Amino acid sequence: MTDRPGHPRQLDGRRHGHHRDPGDGFLGRPAGCPRITTCTEANGSQGNTLAWTAASNPTTFEVRYTADVHPAQSVAGTLRTVALTEGPNGETGTFYLVAISSGGTSAPSNPVSYSGNGSNKVCAVG
Repeated sequence: MTDRPGHPRQLDGRRHGHHRDPGDGFLGRPAGCPRITTCTEANGSQGNTLAWTAASNPTTFEVRYTADVHPAQSVAGTLRTVALTEGPNGETGTFYLVAISSGGTSAPSNPVSYSGNGSNKVCAVG
């Protein structure tokens, strides 16, 4: 089966040598968008703990704060949980997660809002 001479097609219609992109950036597309599932508050100046799901294993994930109040925190692409190094204490703001692969950066995850201080810290997954 061919669509042009010298370019055979597989039975499913794809050309040989072309593979479906699983969304992991392997074929030049950004990794799929992660989804934050939980945010657990930490007491005092310790950072909150995040957990998320992702469709693929990108090179890295990054926690990014809106308004650049803290530097981004890199997380290995095989992980699905992290304790934040920045402990937003006495602050109010929002952060989100992106997946980074050789194909680029994913769309932002769902946001997490944080506020409070000490034992009264709150983080809410959007």
